Amino acid sequence: MTDINRELGEISAKLDGLKETVTGGFSAINKKLDDHEARLRTVEHKATRNGLIAGGVISVGIAFLKHKLGW
Repeated sequence: MTDINRELGEISAKLDGLKETVTGGFSAINKKLDDHEARLRTVEHKATRNGLIAGGVISVGIAFLKHKLGW
């Protein structure tokens, strides 16, 4: 009976170690995901700003051309 208890204790210890390893891995993955989200958010803000500026420039250019062509 003691051999079975010893083996069960070893299995339990290995499972606990595996759980800690997996949990630590998920923590690292979550941190990387948060970093990627922050960078993506920055890129999205820049893209929005650039699109706004480009749209404004195009609108002003078309209005100027319409005025010069008399439309």
